[in-house]
Amino acid sequence: MTSASLINPADSIDRQNEKLLTISAALIRRVEQMNNDSDAAYAQFQRAVLLEDTVRARTRELEQSLALLNQSNT
Repeated sequence: MTSASLINPADSIDRQNEKLLTISAALIRRVEQMNNDSDAAYAQFQRAVLLEDTVRARTRELEQSLALLNQSNT
């Protein structure tokens, strides 16, 4: 689609401007939505990293507890 097909030359300048404003508003919304999606994805990634760290720490604690339990049983 070319820009020439978006604007009808028979339209008044005011109508052409109105159409261009509508188009630019839609494009801006799309860019903002893409940024919001990207921000949300990064936030989810950060949460996943924090959860992974928590799971690793708790796994180490459980392994240490199990080792102590095994020592006390022997």
